[in-house]
This record gives sequence, structure tokens and C-alpha cells, in this order.
Amino acid sequence: GDSARLDIIVKNIGGIASQPTVLRLYSGDPNNGANPVGTDLPVPILDPDSTLTITSTIVLNRRNTIYAVADPDSSLVEQSRRNNAAFRTFELMSDLSPVAMTLTFDGQATLGSQGILTIVVKNVGNDVGSEATISLFDRLEANTIERQWATRSIQNLKPDSVRVIVVPYTVDQVGRLVIIGRVDTVTAVEKTFSNNEITATFNILPDIAVDSLWYDESVNKIKAVVS
Repeated sequence: GDSARLDIIVKNIGGIASQPTVLRLYSGDPNNGANPVGTDLPVPILDPDSTLTITSTIVLNRRNTIYAVADPDSSLVEQSRRNNAAFRTFELMSDLSPVAMTLTFDGQATLGSQGILTIVVKNVGNDVGSEATISLFDRLEANTIERQWATRSIQNLKPDSVRVIVVPYTVDQVGRLVIIGRVDTVTAVEKTFSNNEITATFNILPDIAVDSLWYDESVNKIKAVVS
């Protein structure tokens, strides 16, 4: 139901100037009985090899096939009428895709640590993503069983815009942690579902470090401090 600007380029590819006529838009193939869209658009005299850009505003449906027909009433004498029509088919669909994900902690992550998961979702489609959810799962890399631990809603995400979602995360297992974010549309029609998931792996592992190493002459031994 949104309005969109439509630009049509008309060119006189003949050898003499054309007389004034009109350009008519149709919501489908006029040869199959499609109805005109809006009012006729005037086309003035065009010199040979000259072009004219005609702009119109149309109301879009979910799926659109727009025909543009020059001189639809055959009022001009032309070399050929086979090139008087052109059409374009396009669909309006959202396409929500998680494009980035990070997990951050204050200091070294251990059991019980509180972290922040940040996930960025972008609408790479050409229509508003009216309603969707992103579900978050985790598992250890060696485990195939996923655990859902959070869900967040995404509403009214415009084309080419992003939504940053921040979720607290508590570490309750140690190892190579896999976090998965999946976007599930509720009411929107998606262009594709192949880009609805993002996966990232984070190391939640011990990190033993040797802080210092020295030789103690009194006992004739090498000593170290490990943390």
C-alpha cells in the first residue's frame, strides 16, 4: 500500500521527430486485460535519437508487474510498434538477517561470569519487517544439543536499517562455547530464509599464566609464580 516513484525512459529511435502522444501504465499485461494505473502521462515531440524521462507515482502491492506502453491508442505512424511496451516485475519483501554478534566480559570469563551478548540484525530487503523474533541458543562445540536461553522481538525494521540487541549472558559451562542467533518472522514474508542465522564460537577456557620465574640460591631451585 505504500507509494513509490517510477521512472520511465522513452526514446525516439526513428529517423524523424515524433509527434506528441501519451505513455500509459498498466498493473499487468494490457493484452491480457490488465487495468490502467493512474492517468496518461504526456510525451511531447521527441527529436530523433533523443530521450525523455517520465516520472510517476504508483501504489505498490506485495507483488507488482508494471507495464509502460507508449502511444497505447496507436495514434502515431511508426516504423514498428513491437518496441512500444516494457514491463518490470518486482516484489516487496523484508529480509531480516543477523550480521554481527559479539560476547564481552569484564576480565577473564569463568563459571558464573556475567557477560553481554550484542547481536546486530539488518533488514536487507525492500519492505518493512513488521514483526519478527530472534531466538538465542548455546551449546558446547563438542555437543550437538542446543539450549534456547533468550528470545527478543524485532518490530518495524525499515529496509537497509539495523537493530542492535543487547542481552545479558551468564556463563554456566566451560569450553568452546557456540552461540546461535536465529531470526523467525511472525507476519512478514521474507525474500529468503538462507541468511536468518548467525553462529559464533567463544573460548570460555582456563588460562594459566606464569607470572614470574627465578632461581633461589638458598635452596638451589628454580621457582615460579603461576596464576
